[in-house]
Parts: sequence; structure tokens; C-alpha cells
Amino acid sequence: MSSAGMAGQTPQGLAAGSRLARVLPLILLCVVFAVYRVTLAPDLTWAHGGNDGGDLIAAAYRLGIPHPTGYPLYVLLGHLFTRLPCGTVAFRLHLMSATCAAVAVTFFFAWTRAEAFAADAESVPWADIAALSVALLLAFSPLFWSQAIIAEVYALNALLAAAILYLLWQWETSGRSLLLPLLSFLYGLGLGNHLTLLLLLPGMLCLVWSSSHRAAIPRYVALAAAGAFLAGLGIYLYLPWRAAVDPWPNWGDPTTLRRFIWLVSGSLYRPYLFGLPMAEWPPRLMAWARHLLAQFGPCGVILGGLGLAVGMHEQRRVTIVMLLTFGLYTVYALGYNTPDAWVNLIPAHILWASWMAGGTRYLLRRVVSVTAPARAVVCAVLLVLLVLLPFWSFLQNLPRLNLSADREARDYMESAAQLLPRGAIVITGADAHTFALWYLQEVEQRRRDLTVLDRDLVRYEWYRAQIAAPAGEVLLPSGEIGAADWWHETVATLSARRPVALAGSDPSLLAGHSWRQEGSFFILR
Repeated sequence: MSSAGMAGQTPQGLAAGSRLARVLPLILLCVVFAVYRVTLAPDLTWAHGGNDGGDLIAAAYRLGIPHPTGYPLYVLLGHLFTRLPCGTVAFRLHLMSATCAAVAVTFFFAWTRAEAFAADAESVPWADIAALSVALLLAFSPLFWSQAIIAEVYALNALLAAAILYLLWQWETSGRSLLLPLLSFLYGLGLGNHLTLLLLLPGMLCLVWSSSHRAAIPRYVALAAAGAFLAGLGIYLYLPWRAAVDPWPNWGDPTTLRRFIWLVSGSLYRPYLFGLPMAEWPPRLMAWARHLLAQFGPCGVILGGLGLAVGMHEQRRVTIVMLLTFGLYTVYALGYNTPDAWVNLIPAHILWASWMAGGTRYLLRRVVSVTAPARAVVCAVLLVLLVLLPFWSFLQNLPRLNLSADREARDYMESAAQLLPRGAIVITGADAHTFALWYLQEVEQRRRDLTVLDRDLVRYEWYRAQIAAPAGEVLLPSGEIGAADWWHETVATLSARRPVALAGSDPSLLAGHSWRQEGSFFILR
């Protein structure tokens, strides 16, 4: 039998015509979602870099404004999920992440499967199996999985990136102009969740500008695309609209243009942007290489490198654009001077996974060319490899990613609820503690007698205005806010009026005061 004949029997029977092929995306969606559902956190969690969870959940539940950049799309979509009649409010937001991540994997599968048959439908045996294997390898990679089971913005960002890449590929291959307004709207909307989607823009513009379809785009479609982008970006109007009613939280109080820009531009975190000292770049590059290896294993790295090389040979223009985008995300994550900067690499992981799919397709084509006596053996080995790779990733990562029994944040909140004196002012110095107490008060409506005083946020006027009423004392300090002398004076003044507790030991503030320890809290006397 000829190679083409063999290919015609194997992939066409599975991918093009079979009933199983038509429901494969749904099967994939259900399997991935089930794994995420079983392993997601049942309550508020600090695991996997989820310290901001209390802030995001409180904002979604109360239609407030979370930390910069405000994340209006996440808040509005999250508010819908908070209305689900299941589990805790935190669990419902974790469920949203699981849903977004599972749908992102399904978009990726649809993209890679369609790309395989568009490229070489007659000579790619098991193209569905290959696409399914790589999609599952992405789904069970540590970073992707970790963000699928906590309340954070990165699973939604992964969904938007995967959908945008899929639509961009559809336009590149079909030239259907009406895809551009949809793509533009989704892109503008996506910026309302995470501004790192801006890193997709140079590649998108290069691809559109260099495409043979560009000349065929009608003017009305170009205008519609521009309007659709602005309409999607208009989701940021949510921020001043809600700020006008002073919700909790109300970061930055973006009721003026200056405050709006401060919030949306992420000015608070600007020092971290390319803030990595030059001396630390070499070890950070080595850490990046180890990180990529940890996500996909040696086979995944080799397959990705092979797919990149094949892409440069067969689809140079598109591959260069993808490589540009991959490079932008990599440089951004490397230069962002925080320990959790790697989480910004998830869209780059999607691109690498697409190269893994390309490398797998190349190997499949080589299998077809193997002489008949050895073909069955090679096919069997490759098939086993495609099945084992995601299964091994699942087994390896499950124990350390599973959050189904995580109770650290819940124990902290229960400790605060039971141990803190009535009417206490709680001075916090960590986001995890501050936001957990916000969740306790604003979502669960418990211990609203407490005043949470964050040591970092107190230097902002909008924050002091928000805590003035519940504190019972207007805290308008003079001098440099946050300086040691100011804090000693403030603690002394407040402790004379109300109980004061520190969320964690601070010898400089405890000095000169008698105190007792209750759990992780230090209560001044």
C-alpha cells in the first residue's frame, strides 16, 4: 500500500469523517475541566501565587475595583460566577478559572488540528491524536494547571490569547474579512482583563500587514474592526462608573482622569517593569530554560524546537511573527522583577505548544515514509509516546498542584474571626493577609467591626479616605507616611483608643508595648 493510501485510511477515518472526531473537542473539554474541578481549591487560597485572590473575589462579588489595572472584564465575568449556587464564593471564582482554562485548551486543540489538515491532510496519520496529546500536555503543564484552579486573571488571559490566535490563524488561512471585526472586538475586550495582551499586537499587525489578504479587506470592514476594538476596550468605562458609588474595594478611586490613568496604567507596579538588575539576567535566563523544561519535559522541548525549525522552513513569515511574539513575552517576564513573573509566560507557552504540535506533525510525516516492514513498529512506538507524554505530566504534577485539601487561608480567616478583640485595628504588612481579611469582611460579612490597616496602602489618599469611616478615626498623618517614627506614633495613638493587633511579628512596632500572641496575631495591651 502506498504512503498516501495508508494516510488516507488512518487520519481521514479518524479526523475527517468519524463521529468520534466530531465530538473530540467536547471530550477534551470535559476531561480537562474534570481534572481542574477535582483539583481546584474549595475555598480562598494563597497557593500557586494566589495572594491577590481575596482582593479579586471581593471586587467581583461586590462589583468593586481591584488592584491595578482594575481588571474590569474579570470583575464583570466573575460577578456572574459568584451567583452560581455552589460552594463558597471563592470556589465559584476558582470554577471560573477552571472553565476558562479548559476552553482555552479546547481552542488550542481546534487550532492545531485544523492547522494539521490544512497543511498536509493526506500524509499526517493520527493528526487528531497528535493534537490531542499536545493539548493535554499544555493543560497539565505546571504553570497552566496552577492558574486553572485558583482565583486569578491568568486563566482568562490564556483563553483570550488562545481565541485570538485561533481567529488570527483562521483569517490568515481563509482571508474572510468579517473575522477581523470579531478579532478586534475580542482583542479590545481582552485588554480589559490583562494588559500583557499588548505583546500580541506587534505580531498581529505584522501578520496582517504582510498578508496577501490585506489588499482584499474592504474599507468598511477596516472601519468596523476599528470600531469593534474601541467597543471592546470600552469595558474600562466600568471603572469610573463604579468608582462614583465608592464600592469596596475602590483602588485608586478612578473618578478623575489622573486617578483613572494611575489605575489602568499600573503605575503602582511600574518599578518592577524591566527592574531586574543586569547582573541577575544570566541566572534568570538559566532559570527560564529550566522553567520551560519543567513545563513540557525534555520530549516537549525537543518537539517544540523541531516544530520551530520546520516552521521556519515551511511557513517562514508566520513562524517569524510567532517567534517575535514569543520573544516579547519572554523578555517581559525575564525583566519583570518579581518572583512570580513567570506567570506572564502562559501565552508564550501556548505558542511553544503549537511548535510542539508542528514537531509532532513532522515526525508523523516521517513515519509515512518508513518502509512497510518497519512502519507498524515505528507507528506503535510513536503512538505510545503520544499517549504517555500527557499522562506522565498529569501523574508527575498532580501531587504538588492538587489544592482540594488546601485550608491555609481559611484557617487564617477563622483564627482572625475567633481571636481578634472586638473593634480591633489590624495592621497588616502582606497582601495575602490584607486581602484575606477583606474577603472575610466584604464577602462573608463577618467581623466587620475590625479595621484593616495595610502598611503599604496607607500612604495613598484614596485608601485613607476609604478606611476613615469604618476606623472611627480619620487617619491623616503628617510627615512621610510609612516612616518608622510615624508608625510608632500612630500605633501609640490608636492603641490608646482601640485594641490594636499586628498580623505577624514586627519587633520595631512591638517595642515599647506590652503584647500577647494569639495565633499568628500580636495583640497590643
